[in-house]
Amino acid sequence: DIACGQGWHFSQFHGRARMTGLDLSQAQLARARAATPDADFICGDMAETQFAPASFDLLTNFWGGYCYLADREAIAALWRRVLGWIAPGGALYVELLLAEDLASFNRSGFAGKTGFSVMSRGSDFMEWAYEDSAGLHIMTSPPLSEALDIFGPAFRSVDVRHDGRFMTHVVAQGRLGDTIIA
Repeated sequence: DIACGQGWHFSQFHGRARMTGLDLSQAQLARARAATPDADFICGDMAETQFAPASFDLLTNFWGGYCYLADREAIAALWRRVLGWIAPGGALYVELLLAEDLASFNRSGFAGKTGFSVMSRGSDFMEWAYEDSAGLHIMTSPPLSEALDIFGPAFRSVDVRHDGRFMTHVVAQGRLGDTIIA
């Protein structure tokens, strides 16, 4: 899992898979290790960390963790790079935070319950920000088409589903072994 944070998703699958989480925050990884001691956690920047080709059968990125990267080009570079980490026949699961959903996020039940809100840094929420106890976070949300242009040719099938709230789920299956990674 890229940008695994506290590794909540891992804690749901104790002993059912070999799991590796990558995150930049030592504090988040300490919580992840405590919750799921049987998983491997690596402290590193998703924009720079490298894994061996075909290292994973499933690669995940929850809650739009890719949005922390500086711009659309950095996000596209990450997505192209992670394709090489997925074994032939493997899968990808990414939760996308799209600009059109962020525009209405502050009216969502989640925002109402938590007080969490987002601020547009332009007219369309492709660049946005939020603030928490760690400070101001500057985020980027490319359009769905940019993700599909990268993921589509690399997999046998790509399913896109919106959750009816503010998240778009991309499930790509059947990583093609002969796809050239640009």
